[in-house]
Parts: sequence; C-alpha cells; structure tokens
Amino acid sequence: MCRNPNLTLAKMNKLTEILHDISRAFVTEYKLLFTDAGALLFIIFLPLAYPVLYSLVYNPEIMKDIPVAVVDDCRTPMSRQYARMLDATDLVKVAGYAANMQEAKTMLNRKDVFGVVHLPEDFSRKVGRGEQADIEVYADMSVFLRYKNIMSATTVVGNELGSKAQSSKLTGLEDAQAQHNMPVPFRIVPLGNSTMGMASAILPGILVMILQQVFVLCICMVMATSRERKLANGGIDPQAANVGAFAMLIGKSLCYFTIMIGPMIYLWRFMPIAFSLPQNGHLIDVFMLAVPFIFAVIFFALTMQTFVRKRESVFCVVVVTSVFFVFISGISWPRFAMNPFWTIVGDAIPSTWAVQGLWGISNMGATLAQQRTCYLALWLLTAAYFVISYLLLRFVDHQRKIE
Repeated sequence: MCRNPNLTLAKMNKLTEILHDISRAFVTEYKLLFTDAGALLFIIFLPLAYPVLYSLVYNPEIMKDIPVAVVDDCRTPMSRQYARMLDATDLVKVAGYAANMQEAKTMLNRKDVFGVVHLPEDFSRKVGRGEQADIEVYADMSVFLRYKNIMSATTVVGNELGSKAQSSKLTGLEDAQAQHNMPVPFRIVPLGNSTMGMASAILPGILVMILQQVFVLCICMVMATSRERKLANGGIDPQAANVGAFAMLIGKSLCYFTIMIGPMIYLWRFMPIAFSLPQNGHLIDVFMLAVPFIFAVIFFALTMQTFVRKRESVFCVVVVTSVFFVFISGISWPRFAMNPFWTIVGDAIPSTWAVQGLWGISNMGATLAQQRTCYLALWLLTAAYFVISYLLLRFVDHQRKIE
C-alpha cells in the first residue's frame, strides 16, 4: 500500500504551521507580560511579600504562658495542688489569686489576665468521692489561641488530677505514690502538625492560594489591557499574535507555566524552610502535584479573563473571589462539614484540590499515590477548563470577525 506523498507533506506543513503559531503566541505573551508594569509588579511583589507577611503574623505560631487568675473557694490542699499543676504547664501561668469573682473580673478587664479559673467550694469533696467536680473557666475569646491554651491546660490538668485521685482511692496508695499509677495514662500525639501551631496548619494552604490568585490576577490583567487596545484600534489589538484559538491557548499556557515555576518553588519549597513549616513528604511528590495545579490555574484564569473587560475590574474579581476561595478550600472549615452545594462549588476551583493535596503530602507525609484523588482531580480540571476556555476564545474570535 503506497502512501500519498502529497498528503504526508500537507500534514507536515500543517503541523509546522501549528508549532509556528504556538511559538508566536508564546513569545508574544512573554512580551505583553513583561511590558505590563502592573502585571510584572504583581508577579514579583506578591509572591515575595505575601508569604513573608502571613508567616510573620503567625510567628511565633505557639503562644505560651497565657496569664490567668485563680479563684479558689475550696482552699484545700487538692485545690492548691490543681493551681500548682496549672501553673507548671507551658500553656498558661497563674498570674495571681483573686479573692472572689468580682476581683477576677476586674483583673480580666484590665488585661492583667486573659482567663479566670474558678474552683468551687465542693471541688475537693467531689473529687475525693469520685464524683464529677465542675471547674468554671472564663476565657478571653478575642484571640483564639489564648482560648485554646486556657481550655487545653485546664482540661489536661483536671484529667490528670482526677486520675491520680481515682488511682489513690482504688489502690489505697498514698498520694505521692498515686502520681505514678494513673489508671489510664495518656499522651497527645499531634498528626502532621507536631508543634500544634496555627502557621503550620494554615500557611501551606495560604501558599497555594497566593500562587493561584497572583496568576489569575496577572492573566486577567494582560487580557483586559488587550481589550482596551482593541477599543482604541477599531477592534484589533496590534500587539496580539494573529493565530488560531488552539495555538493561542497552548502558547499562553506554556508561557505562564514557565513563569509560574519560579514562584511555585519559592512558595512551596523555600518559604516552608525559612519558617520551619512541616515538610514530611517527598519533594518530587510536591512538584508532581504542582504540574497539574499550574495548568489548571492557567486555564481557569483564561476562562475567567473572558468576562473581564477593563483592568480596574480585575481587582474587583480578585478581591471578591480570594476570600471565597479560602473558605471553600477547607483551610478554615473542613469540607466534609460544608453544605453539599458549596462542596461541589469548591471542587471546581483548582486551589481546593491543591490545598488538600499539598497539606496531605507536606504535613501528613502522604505520597502522591495516596493523594491520587487530588492529583487526578487537578488534571480533570485542567482538561475541563481548557475546553471551556477554547470554546470561549473561539466564540470571542467569531464575534470579533462578525463585527
């Protein structure tokens, strides 16, 4: 069977033409980006400044020795032991004793303390009988970490003291000996966040959001500038590459992919090192997860830029969506506890899957195979947004030619 040499040559010419158009779109996008002072400023400034700012806000990420006041209405050796054990923790410190709750309230209002622990009159009697003894804890909720420390310290000390009293009662040992014979000894083993700090829990997700929002902003800004040039030149952008929709998308995506590699390495690798964030996974798994995420973000931005008409409107889009994307990604609230509708909406945003995947790899030490759901979802979003952006670009080009 003989092949038609003319047909083969035509296919080769067509392929060469497509590759030439892709390279033109690639080079043109580079020129447009690096001649746009606003977009260039955001690419350089935001990835450098934002993570440092966020990290410094949460540094140090652990609060220790939160001052509290103790109101001891029991005034027994056991209640005094509870106060000493509370002061011995590294979470809180007993800054003083108050004669009554009114005095403790005054100390709290003056910010001398940020919490009050009230031991009632029957505290020792109920503990000695093996009954439930109630301890009243009042905590300042203006800073969540203070509240967490106060509640954690009082809970741990209460459990330990109760276990020692129960052990002494059951075995007949003296209190000093009972301290080493707790019925159910326990210890806290934090998973993924060994310091139990806010920065280690939140910043990996924030670094993903920064990378996404920076390039959504830049891509939309460059396209909005192109539309402004079209308005000034009768519907034609003299600086744009006159190529087809497919070549345009491939050229743009390759351009932004090469640009995003640098900020990605800085945000996902050097920032965790600089601020001692968890890095329990393999570096190759992190970079493999980044590849579909970067492409998904690019085509997501190329889809969004169709609806941006002016440079000023880009900021409105980014400001409105940035907080929304943070909430639905699972950083501040677990996704399994969300309404199913918002879970579906979050599934359509690249950062949602990247946050879950990066957190699992970096914090929990998971492998890419264990995070394959996030990995495959990012590739699926890449394909979906490529098709959507291609159809939108074809429609826009068609409308431009009609006009």
